[in-house]
Amino acid sequence: MVSFMNAPLPETAAPPAAPAARTPELRRENAWRVLEALRSSNAPRSAPELADSARVTRPTVDAALSLLRRKRFVQGAPERPSSGGRPAAQVEPAPNGAWTVAVSFFIPEIAGVVLDLNGQPVARAVRRVNVGASSIAALRALEDVLAECLDLGAERFGAQHAKRLRGVALAVAGTLSADKRTSLAVARVSGWKAWPLAEHVERLLAQRGCTAPVVLERYLSALGEALPPAEGGVRLCVEVGSGVGVAMAGLGACAGVNAGEFGFTRLDASNAAPSDATGRRGTVEAFLADPNVRKAAEAAGVGAKGGDEELYAALGRALNEDHPYAQALAERYAQALANLADLFAPGVIQVRGAVHAAGEVFRARVAERLNHYALTPCALEWTARDTEAPALALGRAVLAQGLRAALFEDLQS
Repeated sequence: MVSFMNAPLPETAAPPAAPAARTPELRRENAWRVLEALRSSNAPRSAPELADSARVTRPTVDAALSLLRRKRFVQGAPERPSSGGRPAAQVEPAPNGAWTVAVSFFIPEIAGVVLDLNGQPVARAVRRVNVGASSIAALRALEDVLAECLDLGAERFGAQHAKRLRGVALAVAGTLSADKRTSLAVARVSGWKAWPLAEHVERLLAQRGCTAPVVLERYLSALGEALPPAEGGVRLCVEVGSGVGVAMAGLGACAGVNAGEFGFTRLDASNAAPSDATGRRGTVEAFLADPNVRKAAEAAGVGAKGGDEELYAALGRALNEDHPYAQALAERYAQALANLADLFAPGVIQVRGAVHAAGEVFRARVAERLNHYALTPCALEWTARDTEAPALALGRAVLAQGLRAALFEDLQS
């Protein structure tokens, strides 16, 4: 019986095919691999080092660097001191070769950041907006942040700033349309109706002679990209203010797995799985609207219209004094986190946002009761809200997309 491995060869074998010519697309794909290897190295690199890290040949690196120099994405780096012989020439990313603007559209703080080609923040702009502000006030504040970022970018990146702008990213705390072009609702803004936000920003750019793409993403989805994965599992982030949202990062750098935004997830034990019921009143919202809480807040000098942080601080003080409603909320909060722990089996739950102001007693009580309720053990991390983090994560993703597109733009028919 003749097997495949020892079958006789045919009497005449076809000559080996000539290697396929390198297409323009392949050359640009290789240039992108080299640029990403250089940007991720955080240090100047020689051509042999880039060939190693990008896993391409030295001639491929030379061709890639030639293209990247023409695009002004790389530049020569100062020579490193050498103990003997001439050191190899090195290159580094040209930080002013491209830039992007990223904004967290989050009330009460709208945070904008300007990123250079390395994805490093080089300028910032912030506007404070009152919780419950009108849609007009919120939109004007967003426009002000964008305008300031664009002005700072023009100053930083010079005469070619409009050409070098690779995108504008908005992490929106609210609901977006399926195509992510329209903002259907913005959290903590009164009277916001469906608004073509991407088109609106594109018009603002056009007025300045810019044609960069505009990318909208949900705030917590962008935050999910910003989270480092937990060792051996998933890191779950729960953002808690007057509503509750959940983002999830899986294994690997900038994991694409995230739970999106759950809106005002109900915080009670009967809700075994978070719902996407944006707009429904949950336990946290009910607590903040509770007359007893408002009364306690007023007694503490917060006032009837105190922000989330002030109200959570009032909660912490009430818990320190063993108020029953504060104890009940901490219990329900632990039950809700236990539901999330059992649903996603995360290695870590990171709790962010205004709830951080509730204080150490509240955090210790919740951690203790979480261990009581959860079937799946997990650790808790508590951190104050970092409004800029989603903007940075989304801005870096948009920058990478823009850089790659720029390498291919001259191939478009």
